[in-house]
Amino acid sequence: MNTKTLWILSLGLSVCIACYIFSIWQTQTTNYEHAPTQLVSDKAVQEALASYNHDHKNLKSNQFNIPTGLFIQSFYFKDSSTINITGYIWQKYSKSIHDHLKRGFVFPEAVESGINPEPKIAYRKKYDNDEVIGWYFETTLRQNFDYSKYPFDHKQIWLRIWHANFNEDVVLVPDMKAYKKTGLTDKFGIEQDVVSGGWIVQESFFDYKLASYDTNFGIDNYVGQNNFPELHFNVMIQRKFLTAFIVNLLPLLVVIVLIFSVILSITKDNNKSHFGTSYTSIISALSGLFFIILLAHIQIRAEFSGNLVYMEYFYFVGYLTILIVAISSYYFYNGYNWKFLPLQYKDNLIIKLIFWPAVMSAALLCTLYHF
Repeated sequence: MNTKTLWILSLGLSVCIACYIFSIWQTQTTNYEHAPTQLVSDKAVQEALASYNHDHKNLKSNQFNIPTGLFIQSFYFKDSSTINITGYIWQKYSKSIHDHLKRGFVFPEAVESGINPEPKIAYRKKYDNDEVIGWYFETTLRQNFDYSKYPFDHKQIWLRIWHANFNEDVVLVPDMKAYKKTGLTDKFGIEQDVVSGGWIVQESFFDYKLASYDTNFGIDNYVGQNNFPELHFNVMIQRKFLTAFIVNLLPLLVVIVLIFSVILSITKDNNKSHFGTSYTSIISALSGLFFIILLAHIQIRAEFSGNLVYMEYFYFVGYLTILIVAISSYYFYNGYNWKFLPLQYKDNLIIKLIFWPAVMSAALLCTLYHF
């Protein structure tokens, strides 16, 4: 089999492995399951509250339901676990039923940023038996996100909402009538042209999460201590792969190509050596490429502290590639007395042929292991 045929086989195998990796990536970008607790209609809300009331029969006579809606105008990530959100929130109060209740809401997971203003009333409308109050808010939240699948990760941003009357049996209910569509996959309650900073909004929804606390906060017969339904407004987002590819994968791919060019320059034939290659010059080139990969890896580590993210495996492949190329180059230039002579065959042709299949196979193994 001639050298040209071997190069065609090497390239073909590498392309096949790359296509398989791309197919896995495509699966991951669409691998998203809808939350089973989504409240898609008033009926779903009533069923959820009926289930709650069944477990808390003593609360049926005291419970107050406050219709609550929310509209997000913007959000952005300050860092990997801090997100800033702005928008409007409104509540509907009924005359005689809610007269004794304080007007307002609380985001219990908000953190003091030093720059976020207090919610302020944006509008107030009174009807025959109802009153609607809308507030403009800006809040900063600390939330625990999973970045292990970066850059193929989906995120669920949530706003946990309490009523201002902490010691009352007040249950916030989604104001479904305020939105046109609230079904599965629908995007409602969020600015259509929201600036999301590298993210795609997939859907939004309300749901309840049952909260329990190991204290009654000093309030006798506190109703919110065990399995109290707290209203959450959720936004599902997906990272834009192209942005992450350009920032992280593309530079790494360029470095791998440069490593391959270093291998191609390996030769002992003075007639072929146009660049004066030697083991020393190869090590110098590999050292520079190593520090490029290392700096990029440090940047990802600083951004996503904690567990390893998928993207980091490619940097480990880069380190291993540099190490193998350095060792094989040493034995090529200094290994005539070494018993394993295939490295000397046609100017290190074996290493050159298996380079891309080996790199692609390593990337595939990392992908299969992680996903």
